[in-house]
Amino acid sequence: MRSSLASFFIGGVLLAQGAGAGPAPEAINALGVDLYQELAKEEGNLCLSPYSISMALAITLAGADGETRTEMARVLHVSGISDADAAFSALRKSFAESVAKTVKNPPSSQKTDDATAPITLLVANRLFLQESVALQPTFLKQVAEYPNALPEPLDFRSDGAGATNRINQCVAHETRARIRDLIPLPLNGARLVLVNALYLKARWASEFSVAQIKPEPFQVRGKAVADVTTMQKTSSFGYAKKDGYRVVGLPYSGGDLQFVVLLPDAVDGLAGLEKRLTPNVLKHVRS
Repeated sequence: MRSSLASFFIGGVLLAQGAGAGPAPEAINALGVDLYQELAKEEGNLCLSPYSISMALAITLAGADGETRTEMARVLHVSGISDADAAFSALRKSFAESVAKTVKNPPSSQKTDDATAPITLLVANRLFLQESVALQPTFLKQVAEYPNALPEPLDFRSDGAGATNRINQCVAHETRARIRDLIPLPLNGARLVLVNALYLKARWASEFSVAQIKPEPFQVRGKAVADVTTMQKTSSFGYAKKDGYRVVGLPYSGGDLQFVVLLPDAVDGLAGLEKRLTPNVLKHVRS
């Protein structure tokens, strides 16, 4: 069951925005909508990060040429962008600046409600290359623009299990051990592996009180009712009333990043809202 669209926006509206970010946010949100419309066909909860996926594919795009690059650019919605690599780079820098701003302003006290608490945002892009395989210098130069993405040689041919274990160790390190076994099976005979994972730790600009967290009735897909642990808070938030749904923005510390929730007006309106989800909807929600 899918309880809301909020999880989707971790990589869409939530992250793909920022002053000076250029055209990349629109491209990432468009890819996110494409992926969501496909993945949401299956039952169950859904969480995806278009930003994380786009960053991984952007590295691959940097090494593509000819028809392959044309097709990848179309899928990534950057075919109309004159310099896609520069566009993604601008967005990465925009996020880095937002995070750095919170680090420069550490919490002024030990209070749990502190809007200046530092944010941790890590995007682990990493290439793992079969030993003895050489890559073009021009590609390596472009990959160097991504933090920690330069290829690490591993012996997939003779020690696939060891190489896979090394990849899993790197991912666990970058995600603060939240993702421990990204690749469950040995990658025997692999030549090139591109790994991407996203880690975000951010406190609310105005935190929820533990005393206000309690079970509340929740209607699953407008039918069954279940008691769900629910956070509650009365405060001022970004809010908009749209045609058939409402939008609420909950800012994280620093105020640059926010968690955006789209809530259908009708109890059974989630399916209809999903069908209406487009990049243009996200653009207007973001503004």
